[in-house]
Amino acid sequence: MLILLPILILLAAMGLTYAKATIDEPPRLLIATLFCFFQIALYIYALFDDIKIKLVSAGIVIIAVLYLVFGSGRPSYSIETELPDKPKLSSSATVSLKDTSFGSVGFISDDRENIDFDLNKLGKTELIVEDGKSVYIYSLNAYTNENGGFCMDLKRK
Repeated sequence: MLILLPILILLAAMGLTYAKATIDEPPRLLIATLFCFFQIALYIYALFDDIKIKLVSAGIVIIAVLYLVFGSGRPSYSIETELPDKPKLSSSATVSLKDTSFGSVGFISDDRENIDFDLNKLGKTELIVEDGKSVYIYSLNAYTNENGGFCMDLKRK
C-alpha cells in the first residue's frame, strides 16, 4: 500500500491538471482526465485484496484531491514580457489590468521595459499603461496551447 499511494496521488494530481484544462477549453484532454481517475479506481480495485485497505487508499486519494482543489490556492500563470511596441515610459508610469480578477501586473524594474504578469485565470482582458497624459491600451489573451503550456498574446489597440 505504501508503495502505490504516491502513484495514486500523482495520478490524481495529473487528473486534476487535465480536468482544469478540460474546463478551460472543453472537451480538450477530457479522455486523459477520465483515464487518470479510472486508472486510480482500477489500481485500488485490482491491487488490494482487503476491503479495509481499499477504503483507506480511496480515502487518502480523496483527501489529496480535496487538498489539491481547495487547499493549495488558485492556479498561477506567470510570465515576463515587453510591451509589443516598446513605448518610452517615464519612471512614474503605471500598469494595471482592466479586470483585476485576472491577477496582478507590475513593472519589473525602474526602466519600465519589462512587465511581470501573475495571472490566476485564463481568458481575455485589457492591459492599461498610464504615463502622465498618455494612455496605452493592449488586448491581452491568456490561454494554454495544445500541449498544456501557458501562452499570452499582447496587442496594442
